[in-house]
Parts: sequence; structure tokens; C-alpha cells
Amino acid sequence: MAEVSYNTAQPEKADAAALSQQRLESLINAIDGIVWEAEPDTLKMVFVSRQAERILGYPTQQWISEPDFWSRHFHPEDQEGTVRYCRAMTDAGKSHLLEYRMVAADGRVVWFRDSATVTVAAGKVVKLQGIMTDITDRKQAEDAQRKSEARFRSIFESDMIGITFWATDGRILSANRAFLNLVGYTQRDLGGAKLRWDAITPDEYRHLDGRAVEQLRATGAFTPFEKEFVHRDGHRVPVILGGALLPGEEDIGVGFVLDASNRRRLEEQLRHAQKMEAIGRLAGGIAHDFNNLLTAILGYSELLLMQVKQPGAMRDQLEEVRKAGQRAAKLTTQLLAFSRKQILQPKALDLNTVVADMEKMLKRLIGEDIELKAVPAASLGRVLADPGQIEQVILNIAINARDAMPQGGKLTIETQNVTLSQAFADTHPGAEPGHYVMLDISDTGKGMDVKTLARIFEPFFTTKEQGKGTGLGLSTVYGIVKQSGGSIAVYSEPWHGTTFKIYLPRTDAQADDAAQESPSRQLSGGAERILLVEDDEAVRVLAGNVLREAGYSVLEASDGLEALRVWEQSEASVELVVTDMVMPQMNGQELARHLWDRDPQVKVLFMTGYTENAVPHQEVFEQEVMLMQKPFTPAALCQKVREALGNAHAWDVQ
Repeated sequence: MAEVSYNTAQPEKADAAALSQQRLESLINAIDGIVWEAEPDTLKMVFVSRQAERILGYPTQQWISEPDFWSRHFHPEDQEGTVRYCRAMTDAGKSHLLEYRMVAADGRVVWFRDSATVTVAAGKVVKLQGIMTDITDRKQAEDAQRKSEARFRSIFESDMIGITFWATDGRILSANRAFLNLVGYTQRDLGGAKLRWDAITPDEYRHLDGRAVEQLRATGAFTPFEKEFVHRDGHRVPVILGGALLPGEEDIGVGFVLDASNRRRLEEQLRHAQKMEAIGRLAGGIAHDFNNLLTAILGYSELLLMQVKQPGAMRDQLEEVRKAGQRAAKLTTQLLAFSRKQILQPKALDLNTVVADMEKMLKRLIGEDIELKAVPAASLGRVLADPGQIEQVILNIAINARDAMPQGGKLTIETQNVTLSQAFADTHPGAEPGHYVMLDISDTGKGMDVKTLARIFEPFFTTKEQGKGTGLGLSTVYGIVKQSGGSIAVYSEPWHGTTFKIYLPRTDAQADDAAQESPSRQLSGGAERILLVEDDEAVRVLAGNVLREAGYSVLEASDGLEALRVWEQSEASVELVVTDMVMPQMNGQELARHLWDRDPQVKVLFMTGYTENAVPHQEVFEQEVMLMQKPFTPAALCQKVREALGNAHAWDVQ
């Protein structure tokens, strides 16, 4: 019976062992990680759980059959160190924690945290065992957090934006260098949250801060707004402030602060430019109307002077009237220059030549106690400008410099080729990037404060005592430079002199140094038929009388529509049309086109008191056109009419 009992017990033990093995395998395969066993010297896998195929995609049998499978699939950057560490493990019963990467079958990189143990027999390591847990998600999260922290750190430590952490009770807890530079404090000043928000906020802005805190508590953030900080040294700093509560915090927020100094400066420059533009339009309109009056005043005074030829009180009084009219005409010329509505005769100029030609005159003008130094640039580019107007620019600035150096000093005129960048244009309204010739005029005089500097180009603004200046000199400079396509920058400080930098566009055209012909003052006439079109009655009557006295047959019209009717009703052909440019209903250009449709051979002489998109350019018309600037004298009118008609059949009018 004992033998029978022994034989029946063997199958029971075998079944129990198999059941135990099944349970162990189920337990191993249920672990959320790869259970492994490897030889210590070769690191050849002896056993690996099924999770290996699920996580890395390689069949379980491949892990065991290939001697170097495990080490061969370590990430290249981790391979050497991981293999060396595994082979060096000798402490029995000690748990070794490793983190390394393996390359999956589909190319993915999988991070593992491996908890490995060593089995030692007879003083020798006989096997390595461990559990590899997939920590890829955790590593990716840690990496994303590190990158996020690095990005924030780079922003926080940069100088481009001020960042501050503060409590809603007004304490500034911490801030970056950009913020501290804005307000003039240091990190030491922040110790223990000693610096409070209201200490750097002017009284008039505290209600905005209170409104921001209310919005912060209601919504978690507040809309950015403009305010000012008080710098440690007392000056105001304009800023744009935005902020939000930190996640999970109710009373701690982060503020983002942008320095708005450049923006405010640009806004002020833009407002100034717009104001100058508006004043210019007003000045141009006034000058246009005034030129019509001056045309009549100068014209009739000239006619009367022709009649009163004997010296005496009457002629002297007429001479005074004419001189007053001429002085007034100069003022309107300056107004037109400021408003950029004068007629220019641009030529390709070498500014070095212009400055050299003016040196003797400038030395006499500024006096012996002021040193004049010219610094011409070699290989200077050409500019396209009116030589007379450029001379006026230099002259007006030199006069101002002389008045700023009553005890003597130094006036320097320098030329230079320059290239203006987009960054320069962004901070100098009116400037455009490109290649320019710079005219630099500097003095060592009294200089100007900020308030004066902001107004120097305004017409009729002057710091000189009454009767010493009209306030049109620098406004004239401004207008000439702008109309010539350039820009102007002024730098000055009290008692540190003044520098005008004028930038005129460079041109490839060759310089035209031919001398200008001075117009003849001779009064000439003829017998041709002329159609005179002028909406200002005083000018029209004067011009009509002058032309009739010069022998011409004159038809008159007060506007373009009336001129067309007079043309149609005229029995004889008209050989010249003398017309104002700016008129109601139909301007001079429109009238000229209508008349050329009827007679392409008729000649046209335009009259104008100013021009802004109104002066006819020769390329606009196939026919030849001429232009005459108001105010004009009878002699000038007759000469211009004669030039327009051609000098044939002309005679002198006594």
C-alpha cells in the first residue's frame, strides 16, 4: 500500500509545480513593465516577459536567441554607459536603479527606469534580474517642463520686457532686470518685499491700478493699459502694463511692462509733423491769396512809376510802395517754401560746389569772430534740387547760427554720402530708407532746450526779440528740404551748440554747373490775340491793361467755362492763352486740354501763386507749356508772354 501511495503522489506534485509555474508567469506578465534575467558577463537575455514585445515591438524569442540583442538596442548615446554599469554590478541583494533609452522596432525612442538586482553564488555573480518600467511619458513631460522653464527664464532675464511678480496688496515680490532698469531700483531694494507698487506710481494713475486689481480678481487678468512709473531719480517713465493672476493663486499676479518712451516720442513727432502739415496748408493758402493782392500792388506801382518819370515826392512815395510790396513778396515766398508749394527748378547739384561758392559770402555774413570750416566729402554723390533754394537753406541756418554765437564760435559745414536704414526711418518720421547726401551744419552756440527744439520749424515762431526776426527762416528750410524729397533732423542742447542734418536723395545724374541766365527787365510787346483767364478780378484787370498797353488784343474770362464760351465766340483765332492754374469750376490744366482739343497749335502760359499737384509737368502734355510765378511785374509779364509766343514780331514798349 505504501508503494501504491508513493506512486500516486508524484502526479499530484507535478501538477502543483505546473500550477505554480503558470501562476508565476501570469503574475510576471501582469506587471506593467518588462521582467528580465540576463547573464552577467555577456548581458545575453535568459528570460524576458511578454511586455517586451508589447512595449518595444520585438518578438520575445528574438530577445533570447540573439546574444547581444539587449545591449545592441540601447540608444547610441546611452549604450556604452549602460553596458559598463550592468557589468560592474556585484552587490548581492542590492537594488540598482538605472535610466536609459532603447530604440523600438518602429524607430521610437523609449525611456526605461530599470530596477535591477544581482544574484551571487560562491562569491561570483551568476545572474542579473530586473524590471524595466516605461517612463517615456514622464521624461517627455519633464523635458517639456524644462524647455518651458528655459523659455520663461530667457524671457525673464532678457531686457526686452519688464516682468514683475507682485501681491494684490501692492507689494512687489520679485522683478527682472528689465523692470528694475525701468524704475531705477536693484534686487537688493526688493528684499523682503520692501518696495511697494504705489511707491513707483504717480497719484493720477492709482485709480487705474485699482481698476486693474478689480478686473484681476474678477477675471484672472486685466486689459493692458498705459500709465507712468516714477523712476528712482524722480523722472516719469511711460509704460504699457498688462498682467494676470498666477494659476492656483488668488493674491499673487505677474505683470508685463513695456517701455513706451519710444512710442510716445514717435507719437509726439507724428503729431508735430501733422501740425506742421496743417500749418503749411494754411500758410500756402494765405500766400496764394496774398500773391494775387501783391500782383496788383506791384503791377500798378510799376505802371505808375512808368508814368511818373520826374524825381519828386510822388515818385519817392511810389518807390516806397513798390519796396513794401517786394518785401511782402519775399515773405510770401518764405511761406510757400514752408508749405512746399513754391516752384522749384531742380538740377543735378554737387553740394561741395554749392558750399564752396558760398564761402566768401558766408564769411562776410557771420563776421570775423566766427570761424567757418568747410569739410567736403571726397567722391560726393549728386542731388536733384533747386540751387537757389539750397543756397537759401544754408544761408538761413548760417544766420541762425550767427545769432546763437554773439561772442564768437565755430560754424562747420560738412558733406557726406550716407545710407539711411529702416531703423533710422522708424525713429525719424518723414525719413525714408535709401541712399542720400547729407549736409551737416553745426555751430558751437547757445543751443536750444527741448521745448524750443520742438517748435523751431513753426512759421512765425522765434526766440529773437521783437523786430529782429520774422520766424520764417527755419520754416523755409523745412519746406525746401521736404519739397526736395529730403528730410531734416536737428540735435541741440543748451550751451552745447546745434547741428542740422539735412538728407537729400542721391541721384546718378551728372552735375549741371551752367550759370542761370538772369531774366531781362525790358518791356516788350506785340500784336497777337491773347485770351486772359483769371478768377481774381484785380489781377485780371491789371494783366489785361498791361497787355493792351503793350499792343496785344486781349480777351478776358473769369473762369474756365467762361473762357470756353469766349473762345467759341471769338471771330479771330487766339494765339496765346494766359490762364491761372487754380480756379473754380474748371482749373487751368482742364481748360488747356479742352482748348487743345479745338486747336492743337494754341500756346498756353500758366500763372500760379503756388503749386501742389497743380503745376503742369511737361511730360503730361504733348504741347509746350510755360509757367509764371505770382506776384509778377508788368515787365515780367510782357517778357514771359513774349517768350511764350516766340520773339518774332516783338517791339519795345516806351
